[in-house]
Amino acid sequence: MVLQADFAGTRPLISFQHVWKKYPNGTEALRDISLVVPEGDFLFLVGASGAGKSSLIRLLIREEKPTRGKIFVDGQELGRMKRRHLPHYRRKVGLVFQDFKLLPKLTVYENVAFALRVLGEASSVMRVRTSEALETVGLAGKLTKYPRGAFAPRQERW
Repeated sequence: MVLQADFAGTRPLISFQHVWKKYPNGTEALRDISLVVPEGDFLFLVGASGAGKSSLIRLLIREEKPTRGKIFVDGQELGRMKRRHLPHYRRKVGLVFQDFKLLPKLTVYENVAFALRVLGEASSVMRVRTSEALETVGLAGKLTKYPRGAFAPRQERW
């Protein structure tokens, strides 16, 4: 499988080069995956159960190593990354899971800004980046709303 965009003028941010993942029980989750994601692009993984989506994500966050092939993120080969550098690396990787992992007592804005707060970003940077992100995904008008859930404060849900 080869997934590649025409990224003339932009550098690849993520690159999988002939990646294979075979688990010790013999399950072959990924077979010869080559993938290039240009800087600034979004990547959506969709597919049937067992298609290898979770395995690909585990490789991307270096929870697992590929059986064969190489993975580069921002020019750095993940297979060569030392374990002590993983926490810092993982703070730079943004993932949105299908069940969202939202904090029910925080507003939409607060949920998105949370990661930036943990990274110690200035309030002014948080405001701009959070607003941009929410606008990108069509949630700019939902800043003060809360996720659905039994523990969310009794205010308007989205």
